[in-house]
Amino acid sequence: MSRLTPRLFRGCFDSVLDPADEIVVVYSGIWTFGHQFGLPAPSVPRMLIDQIRESVGPRRTLLFPAYTYAFARTRQYAPATMMPETGILPQTCLSQSDWRRTKSALNSFFAAGPQADALADVTGTTLWGEGSLAALFERVHARIVVLGIPWKDACGFLHRIEEAALVPYRYHKTFNGQWIEGADQRPWAETMYVRPLDCMPVFRWSHVDERLKARRRIRSSPPDVFIESADAAEIVAEGLGLIADDPYALLDNAADVRAWVRDGKAAEIAALRSREPEALAYHDRLETGSAR
Repeated sequence: MSRLTPRLFRGCFDSVLDPADEIVVVYSGIWTFGHQFGLPAPSVPRMLIDQIRESVGPRRTLLFPAYTYAFARTRQYAPATMMPETGILPQTCLSQSDWRRTKSALNSFFAAGPQADALADVTGTTLWGEGSLAALFERVHARIVVLGIPWKDACGFLHRIEEAALVPYRYHKTFNGQWIEGADQRPWAETMYVRPLDCMPVFRWSHVDERLKARRRIRSSPPDVFIESADAAEIVAEGLGLIADDPYALLDNAADVRAWVRDGKAAEIAALRSREPEALAYHDRLETGSAR
């Protein structure tokens, strides 16, 4: 493979975009190719961000996931200083003043472009449910891009499929904590469709992009660097099609997870309710049909 150049990378990124795109969301793992530029390592992330922004252009809005699942443990979140857990590109955005961070302590994004301000204020009832940023990506046909690593290892957007279908092996849990901006603190809560504590699902996410590729609905870059993209709405539709008849179809360990749903889910929820009754409030409203 020939050495990468910024210009060559830019051309590869251009190739996975569609003229109709308005929102571009990039999930990245640059350790797989960053060394091929032959540049000092500290300069590579900024160069890539510059090239991606030039490719996306001024009329589109670009987002990088800046997830901070540490909030579930620490229950404190400071958007101005909390380091993303999603790689060096969003970590680099943290130090650049022209990015807006969307309003989530667990699943924030850095956004730049004409819709950045509007997207920054989107807060759904849950992380991936109706009204969420993930649901908005689906509704407006955002372009989801994976850079350097395959869909199954990179794309947190895939969890939108599970919540859209309300798969039985997850349940809604609310994490209560504090939102910190300078000297100001205020209560903050986010509800996530969580996996089992004692039975880790082993996902078969590759089935989703395989179905998209079979329909030629994934755009792939030239082989100089791995970049692929797809329409967010088509990703969700293919995932929902996979699990329409079997809600466990996205799992490699379906038998174990089915057994947990049958024998362990109620006990896990009851134990959590005894420790943190407020954490299950939204789940209980769903169960009784009173949630909006």
